[in-house]
Amino acid sequence: DIADLNLDTGRIADGAKSDFDIQAIITADKPQAKASVRAKSDFQFELEQKHYVLNGLDAEIKGSLGDLRDADIRLKGNADLKPQARRIALEGLSLVAKGKRAAQDFDVKVDIPKLAVTDKDVAGGKVSGNVKLAEGPRTMTADFSVPSFEGSPQAFKIAALNLDAVIKEAQLEAKAKISGAVSGDIDKLLFTSPQLKLALDGKQGDKAISGTLTTPLQADLKAQTIRLPAIAAAFTLPNPGGGTLKLNANGQATTDLNKQTLSSALKGTLDESSFDIKFGLTKFSPAAYTFDAAIDRIDADRYRSKPASADAGKPGKPAADAPESPIDLSALKTLNASGKMRIGALKVANIKASNVRFDLHAAKGRLEINGLSAALYGGKVAGNLSAAATTPPRFTLRQNLSGIAVGNLLKDAMGKDPIDGKGNVQLDVQTQGATASQLKKALDGNARLELRDGSVRGVNIAKSLRDAKARLNALRGNEAPQSGTASTEEKTDFSELSGSFRIANGVAHNEDLSMKSPLLRLGGSGDVNLGQDRLDYLVKATVVQTLQGQGGPELQALKGLTVPVRLSGPFTAIGWKVDFAGLASGIAKQKIDEKKEEVRGKVKEKIQEELGDRLKGLFGTKKPAEPTQP
Repeated sequence: DIADLNLDTGRIADGAKSDFDIQAIITADKPQAKASVRAKSDFQFELEQKHYVLNGLDAEIKGSLGDLRDADIRLKGNADLKPQARRIALEGLSLVAKGKRAAQDFDVKVDIPKLAVTDKDVAGGKVSGNVKLAEGPRTMTADFSVPSFEGSPQAFKIAALNLDAVIKEAQLEAKAKISGAVSGDIDKLLFTSPQLKLALDGKQGDKAISGTLTTPLQADLKAQTIRLPAIAAAFTLPNPGGGTLKLNANGQATTDLNKQTLSSALKGTLDESSFDIKFGLTKFSPAAYTFDAAIDRIDADRYRSKPASADAGKPGKPAADAPESPIDLSALKTLNASGKMRIGALKVANIKASNVRFDLHAAKGRLEINGLSAALYGGKVAGNLSAAATTPPRFTLRQNLSGIAVGNLLKDAMGKDPIDGKGNVQLDVQTQGATASQLKKALDGNARLELRDGSVRGVNIAKSLRDAKARLNALRGNEAPQSGTASTEEKTDFSELSGSFRIANGVAHNEDLSMKSPLLRLGGSGDVNLGQDRLDYLVKATVVQTLQGQGGPELQALKGLTVPVRLSGPFTAIGWKVDFAGLASGIAKQKIDEKKEEVRGKVKEKIQEELGDRLKGLFGTKKPAEPTQP
């Protein structure tokens, strides 16, 4: 819509010289716009020849245009335009634009004192300008210039393009300079540069920023293609994990502006890691990324930002008083990417794996890693995982670990190994939360483990039973249950361990524990509170009948008995409690059963003896009497 229109114009006719002066308010829905427009100029239009001349142009636009707010745009100068023939003559042209785009303030100035493209000649005076962008504490300023040049529409050369940019934010101050010569053919819309160079210099805090990127340029604007055929990059950049990182790469890139596609291939090194990456875009807006990456080895922890505490981030040593860092998945909301990753050796969150393979797909705020496989702590892992940028973030994990040395895995991941052994673990869990502790407390799903030749740390059940039996000799009447607290150094060894867990709200409940050792057979049920790092579990320990002198005289006396042991408390100091009275009752019952068996044996022996005698009386022959002597 046009409102408050005020138009003053001279004679309007094809080829006639005239002038205009216009003022109006323009509003629109698609795209949204509400702006005041003021413009005046002398003009001459030759419509058939598509020739447009504006002299003394002075135009101003204020208001909102699409995603621009508080815009103030002003254009002045003279222009003689034949766009279809690609012929122009600009003189004294200046553009000044200010406003906001989203949360960013912008300020742009461009001066073109002279630029002419005729049928025979191409000539330009020094073109210059600057751009300033500000968003919060971040500012970026750029100054660019093109020196005077001459040539023909079929062959012209600009000796040196120059762009100098400065970026500042908190402790960051970086300078970038782009330079290079450009030659071209306007009629064919071909432009080339033998070498464009980007030089980077600056610092972030006390960390250096430096490096260069060079590449030839081949641009065919008729075909809408731009090629960078020989990229060479070498940079020293701040490492989020501390210090600096070094990146070196060589490769090429091609973009098709008409199809909105980009393809590139880069080989190089990141510190001690070598990589071979193919990267592309299948759409520019919104961006849709593709990749196929191979890395020989990488320590991802090297590039993770360190928490404030000196010990924070080390396994088992969280920052004592520092608040937890929130989990931020906001980048997933606009990420559209798919690709394949192959890593020879990987370390992440202190967990080490090799021969890592997976497919990645991200879209609509959700990240999925499928077909994950790797060699892990003497075994293998296979499965899938996903993350969703919801409020709060959500995660799912489905993994099968086979032949894994669980103790080594937990030691690296947690800084402690509450359980050791080698075997299989199945996980099918999901959780949600804004911090790591919230994720633990919201964990739901199922898990199962089957381990051999290992131990459970934090409690020594055999020792607890020995201590209980030692006190049993002094029993007089009913004793209170014996209890104590085990140290993290104590452990219960096993030859086999299996169990399944139903996890809800961070609590893993088990009903089918089965553990075997040379001295004990263990069953039980209870809860492992992962959210609070606590245990509440009832173990039913049975000393094996085939003990044959192992475990000391105390356990010899407990052969065949099932003794309840309650385990509870934090993982770092698990408390144990043996049902002392129940143990005494069990032993008494065992003695009674032994006496019963002894009595039964004697009764059976007596009955058998008497029965034998009677049978002899029934079926035997009496000894004949001796004859009487005559």
